[in-house]
Amino acid sequence: MEYSENDMSLFTLVKHLIYGMIGVNVVLFITGLISGSYHFSIGVSLGAVSGFLNLWSYFEQGKKIEKIISENPESKKVARMFFFRYALNAAFLGICGFLSVQMLIGCFCGIMSLRLSIYIVTFFNKLKRG
Repeated sequence: MEYSENDMSLFTLVKHLIYGMIGVNVVLFITGLISGSYHFSIGVSLGAVSGFLNLWSYFEQGKKIEKIISENPESKKVARMFFFRYALNAAFLGICGFLSVQMLIGCFCGIMSLRLSIYIVTFFNKLKRG
């Protein structure tokens, strides 16, 4: 998961984040199945869907920012999709919260898998650079 200065593209970063999210969510899902908490596993799955949609939103926003900067490097305009991402998370958490507390906790863990995968990718990147 090492990035060189020439290979640090948005697509490469998103690809590594997707791999990290898949790994974290598979571990959480299997943990839920082994412990017998099927509601937790379903919540992790729904949280993973929300996390992947958030990552897609970040990717689209990154492409827009790259386009704005390439057209006018001195531009201060930045595309914002904060409301969409947080409303999406709130909707998934709300649905899971109405169904089961275990599902709510699993959904929260699935949503947080994006943040955890960011930390994992950053850690391995810094570890490789030395």
